[in-house]
Amino acid sequence: MYFGTVLLSNIALAVTYGSAFPDFKISSRQNSCPSVWANISFELTGQFATGLGYTDSARAAIRAAFHDCFSGPGGCGRSLILAGELDWDINSSIRDIGNTLSSMAMKYSVGAADIIQFAAAHAIKTCTNGPTVQILIGRREWSTPAPQSEIPGASDSSDTLLSLFAQKGFTDVDLTALIGAHTCARQFTTDLATADASLDRTPGTWDVAFYQQTLGGTVPFSFQSDVSIMHSTQTAPIFQLFAGNVAAWE
Repeated sequence: MYFGTVLLSNIALAVTYGSAFPDFKISSRQNSCPSVWANISFELTGQFATGLGYTDSARAAIRAAFHDCFSGPGGCGRSLILAGELDWDINSSIRDIGNTLSSMAMKYSVGAADIIQFAAAHAIKTCTNGPTVQILIGRREWSTPAPQSEIPGASDSSDTLLSLFAQKGFTDVDLTALIGAHTCARQFTTDLATADASLDRTPGTWDVAFYQQTLGGTVPFSFQSDVSIMHSTQTAPIFQLFAGNVAAWE
């Protein structure tokens, strides 16, 4: 594989060209990032970070990548945009960013599946203390909708979630670590009475406050699914570990 790095507006993204997966059909490999991704990065920077801080578009971009990857046979290339899944009610909170990324994919002539994952990596890095995420460019794209039932819900039990994620190859540790992304999240549709409530008190910072404050009951809002993971005998010790050890979570 070859790696390129986009450096723009204090954003560093490592982009991988080529693939470890034989299903991906790549016509060529490159050892530098095409300028188109720098142009996309510049445009995303304007959407994800403002004078008011970390934006809801950035949060939606992270969630969109998860929804695009998790269900259906195509993995992170199905794609959320091409399969018409933005019309689903469960995707209402990511519809705007999905439409924005769809327009950008056409504008810059890049893959819809690629731009979804690139935008998520960009959004994570935009978050204060957010890590640099290496992503693959060159995904095969799918236009067949996936089963909606495969997307985890905010009220799912730990048993349901552990089963769903195990089917995708995620361990208990993986699942508990993944929900830590809620450190930069807000909810808009689960409870309309508290729309815009954050899931920890520092929603613009990538940290373990989500675990700490969920355990302490001091978060502005909690998904029932997160609370269930916190209490599950399988994941409670992991949840508690991450609350006290940022290095373990990272």
